[in-house]
Amino acid sequence: GRSIPKLYYLLALLIAALMFVSNRRAEGQLFPIRWYKEEWHFFFLGAAFLLLEVQNISKAAVVLGSTWQVNAIIISGILVLILLANYLVYLGPSISIGVSYIGLFCSALMLYFFDLAQLAFLPYWQKAIAVGLLSTLPMLFSGVIFIRSFSIATKKNLAFGANIIGALIGALLQSLTFLIGVRALLLLVIVFYALSYLTRPGLAQKER
Repeated sequence: GRSIPKLYYLLALLIAALMFVSNRRAEGQLFPIRWYKEEWHFFFLGAAFLLLEVQNISKAAVVLGSTWQVNAIIISGILVLILLANYLVYLGPSISIGVSYIGLFCSALMLYFFDLAQLAFLPYWQKAIAVGLLSTLPMLFSGVIFIRSFSIATKKNLAFGANIIGALIGALLQSLTFLIGVRALLLLVIVFYALSYLTRPGLAQKER
């Protein structure tokens, strides 16, 4: 049957031990006893982002082949869309967090139902550009959400730390592909983004 290789469990234990020791040395400042909704919001954004990146690389490899070019194409697509997200926010408040979440969920669902292998007939570089943009499209909207949320975060150091921890957990959760497959990771990504919506700034600040 399906199972997660033991090496992944060992890696998870090592990372957990490193986080525990680091927190002890920082006198509990890295991971406070209690997180408010605001910190959980950034945690869920980080976890979803890393899971989405792993899922994108795996799906792109099916279409483009498992080479260094796949990583270059996906990471380049992420960087371009993050820069575009910053530019859109710079232009003004035309795209709200609510609208961004609609775009995020729609693009994530599109990725779930659309088989990128249907682009396999295209010439390589056309195929690479199409796969790179389509697979990273949700990150445009998540980038806008992160920027707007971070700009109004009450404790930016905790928000950023929670985001990094979430990304770490998301990276570890990618081992679930051995149990549920690569495609099903998108459902987990959508769940994390839904949880980030429920803990978004505005709602979160009412708790403090």
